[in-house]
Amino acid sequence: MYDDPTQPHFIPLPSPPFLPLTPPRPPRQPFAPWAWYRKQSKKVQGGIGCFTIFVVLMLCLSCASASAHMFSGNFLASQPSPAVKTQDTPMNPFSPTPMPTPKPSPTPTPIQPPTPSPAPATGVNRNPWGYDFNPGNVITNPPAGFCGYFNCISSFSSGKGYVVECKDGQYSKSGGRSSACSRDGGVSRTLYSH
Repeated sequence: MYDDPTQPHFIPLPSPPFLPLTPPRPPRQPFAPWAWYRKQSKKVQGGIGCFTIFVVLMLCLSCASASAHMFSGNFLASQPSPAVKTQDTPMNPFSPTPMPTPKPSPTPTPIQPPTPSPAPATGVNRNPWGYDFNPGNVITNPPAGFCGYFNCISSFSSGKGYVVECKDGQYSKSGGRSSACSRDGGVSRTLYSH
């Protein structure tokens, strides 16, 4: 038909482009980590944050450990090693080499450290602080275990003076005040530290 000379010359037209059946994909966006992170739920964001902190801490610990090992190795390598000096002695090939006779090693006897003898308690009621009635410094702030050695009145801890012995044998911390030992017959004597 195209070769038929009786027909007017026919030039085939190119066929129109066919439309694709599926719409084209939009151009691909580059991966943006921050935008992806912001799209996640709060729980996922928290998990990612905790994981990141964990990884950073482990990295820091491993770097610190590696540097500690590196420095200790360099320190040992920089220490001078003692030089061993040897002295050459001429050997006679015909004389036998004398063998050293083994010497018995002395058995060490264990030394017992001396047991410390407790210091004699010189204070009243054998107290470890040496508090007594000989003139010295008044006691305004007795130690916590004071009432374990002395018979204290019930209001001892709230006293606002120095330590005194009342006439009934109990101890009060209201010395120097007008109300000292008022329920216990008055003040007998003052307790001192040295």
